Amino acid sequence: MRPIYFVLLAITCFAASPALAEHHNYIGFQGGITSPGDPDDLSRNGITATYSTDTGYNVGLIVGRSFDGVRGELEFTHRASDTNLTISDGIDTDQGNSQYSAQSIMANGYLDFDRGHSITPYIGAGLGVVRAESDSFETTNFIGTNAIDTSLAYQVMLGANMSLSESASLNVGARYMGADNDVLPNANYELITGLSYHF
Repeated sequence: MRPIYFVLLAITCFAASPALAEHHNYIGFQGGITSPGDPDDLSRNGITATYSTDTGYNVGLIVGRSFDGVRGELEFTHRASDTNLTISDGIDTDQGNSQYSAQSIMANGYLDFDRGHSITPYIGAGLGVVRAESDSFETTNFIGTNAIDTSLAYQVMLGANMSLSESASLNVGARYMGADNDVLPNANYELITGLSYHF
């Protein structure tokens, strides 16, 4: 199944949840590491740039509502990573580096598998928008200006929430984020952990 179909399925399940089910609101923060895929090589005007991205970080804020095993959530995340470049015009070859940063707003849907224990596994999917920007760079023979792009993004998630008290829980999970973005790598694999307060 393509990831976008999984996103639509999760959103449909959330929309179909019982209106009278037991529910609560929650807010939280989360953070972790991002392992981006390497962007495609770029060739323009006889100059070729090959990219290699380092492991970066992500931090985010969430606000959501739970409906008896189904959750809907808005998530704002900032992520960043360093990028190494090899640039060549067929005669001269230089090494350079830059950094990209990205901010995303995602609408997420989750299915919680509550079995009456303190640890509740979940799966989820999200759809939203990401804006990414890369820094400019300068090497001996080449100069690159910063680039900005905004595009559609999607993600799939899995993990578990552990209850710490009646009003707090710890989240540990993994996610894949994809985007057809000219700056952000198309594939981003992330590990996250966070705390949520329920009210």
